[in-house]
Amino acid sequence: MLREAVVAGKFYPGDPMQAASEAALLTSPFAGEDTPKRTPLMIMLPHAGWIYSGKVAGMVISRCELPQDLIILAPCHRECGKGLGVWDKGAWDTPLGAIPVNEELASEIIAADGGFQADYSPHEQDHAIEVLLPLLKIARPDLTIVPIAVAKHDLQQLIQAGDAIAKVLQARKALDKETPLLVVSSDMSHFVSDAEAKKQDAKALEAIIHLSPQELYNVVSAHNISMCGVLPATLALQACRNLGAADAELVSYTTSGYVSGDMNNVVGYAGVAVY
Repeated sequence: MLREAVVAGKFYPGDPMQAASEAALLTSPFAGEDTPKRTPLMIMLPHAGWIYSGKVAGMVISRCELPQDLIILAPCHRECGKGLGVWDKGAWDTPLGAIPVNEELASEIIAADGGFQADYSPHEQDHAIEVLLPLLKIARPDLTIVPIAVAKHDLQQLIQAGDAIAKVLQARKALDKETPLLVVSSDMSHFVSDAEAKKQDAKALEAIIHLSPQELYNVVSAHNISMCGVLPATLALQACRNLGAADAELVSYTTSGYVSGDMNNVVGYAGVAVY
């Protein structure tokens, strides 16, 4: 059950030394920045090619004291499978080495009353989790992961799934186990002007900062915001509310236009931390 690195050499370097060097650079604190590291409940990272969104993702990671265990919630761009698909066994390969799946934690999530099922098909060719893994591994070399593809569109199903994740994490905390970090993989607006992306994305990000899963879900729908990770973000925000979330921070935001030079057709990228 080794999931191959299918977009290495495309979205990010496939050469191990180059990948390690770039990942280390992207996740290093900026010169002069002395923000103390914190362990959040959730982070949201963009998943485009590193040249476009790597700095945003890296800035968030550089501020985090990452726990060993990560639950990574992502949208599906191709095959969506059963709706809440968990890769529950084996490992995911990266140019920096394989990252083991936390099979015990995956089993607990599937057993919870949230609709999660073992399902590999949504993960096999999707980039949304893979592009983040070398950045996370360079910051926490011994990390383990539970990759989950979220395609359920019904708000109540997402709320139920978020409640189930929270119960799993609360049960682990009661046993004095380290609380896993929720990682949401999402880009923001797609293929609109830079001005329109900033306007639309501000509405979605405001809902996230308010820690409101319902507000996020509704505002993205009402304004037709093409935020690809709205479903995993809604689920994760519900879990965070149950876990006592009190604060959220927009760490960084940009659009692809600042790299491509095309301000008429951009994708938005946001990095968020919830505490």
